[in-house]
Amino acid sequence: MKKESIRSLLETICEYNNVRIIQTFTKENVDQILVKCVPNTQVLELTYLHTGTVEQYQSVTEAAEVIHQALYSHATA
Repeated sequence: MKKESIRSLLETICEYNNVRIIQTFTKENVDQILVKCVPNTQVLELTYLHTGTVEQYQSVTEAAEVIHQALYSHATA
């Protein structure tokens, strides 16, 4: 998935921030990241499923970059 496509998806999630929309990003058939917009804000909340870590981003572009790196980075953690 291209970074621009991720950004567009995140913008849509934020546009409907009064509705509970949760997007799951998957890598190699394993769910990696859940993304939602904090209700009535423009803050994106990313939950990393393998660690339970939660991060918040006010920038859609920054969140898209983080997600893209998590999905397409060849480095192992």
